[in-house]
Amino acid sequence: MGDHFNYFIKPEDRRSNKVKKKTPRKWNIMLTLGNLTFLLLVIFLVYKPAMENLENKELMADQYLFKVSHEITESNFFVDVYILNKGDMRNFSSQRLKVVLVGVDNKEYESLSNIEIEEVLDQNQGKHFIYSYSLSEISKNAYIRIYFDNKVIYESETIKLKD
Repeated sequence: MGDHFNYFIKPEDRRSNKVKKKTPRKWNIMLTLGNLTFLLLVIFLVYKPAMENLENKELMADQYLFKVSHEITESNFFVDVYILNKGDMRNFSSQRLKVVLVGVDNKEYESLSNIEIEEVLDQNQGKHFIYSYSLSEISKNAYIRIYFDNKVIYESETIKLKD
């Protein structure tokens, strides 16, 4: 019974069946911009530094995974090398691994700590080595070079040692 009464309403007072365009609301725009800003913050503050931290810090050689980090104190420089056996059970000798600090003049500085270990490493078993260097004989800048079976497997970026 309800629709036939619309015939007596003036055309400007009748309800239209056409869909009206909704005006964009400022809250929708602000939420979209907020979400984009949050996404960019996550990318630049979390993802990018994490990927840079992983980059060139882990390397594989002969079924061994090497993780390298370093620390600088007032008088010493330490290089931490963690070796993880990803292959079959095998004998690992520290003589296969040589970690040196290379100065700007391409002079290689040997470690103060002399590590000599020959040990059987099971699969997914690791070994941690810490090499120390005296900063008194090294120039201002240097980088880490790692030899495995007399082949260079890792060279870090230049590290500023002294001011």
